[in-house]
Amino acid sequence: PKWAETAQRFLTSTELGSEWAALLVLWYGREKRAGFEGTTKSHPAKLRPKEVKDWVSRARNHTPTIAAADAFGKGWWAWWIDINPDWRGSERPLSREGDSWERMDLYGINAFLNVLMALKWWRDAMREASPDWEEAVAEVTWVL
Repeated sequence: PKWAETAQRFLTSTELGSEWAALLVLWYGREKRAGFEGTTKSHPAKLRPKEVKDWVSRARNHTPTIAAADAFGKGWWAWWIDINPDWRGSERPLSREGDSWERMDLYGINAFLNVLMALKWWRDAMREASPDWEEAVAEVTWVL
């Protein structure tokens, strides 16, 4: 579908390393196996960065400018921790021992695409990848 093709083009528009490329392969494969069909459900929006909210509300037709990469990264991590199952905890590194992933079992345009787009904007706002960003990529890869 158009949303997945457009997202794939944007997410791969710059070379961000092999870990990022592997994450995108996992995400795209997961969406493909689900038939690119989403649900009306999305990750909780309570701590979602404003830039993601604005992007969604504008039909995903613009790329926000991230003025302060460090602050955006902190916001991304707060949101990521919030959308994960409670058993993962609230401090990094998040627990990898638990059982139910139901809260994260979402597909389509309202699910992990928002997480990946925010990661891409964060990275594009930096000259080079920060350890926090690299940890975030590894974390999302592990979850997927």
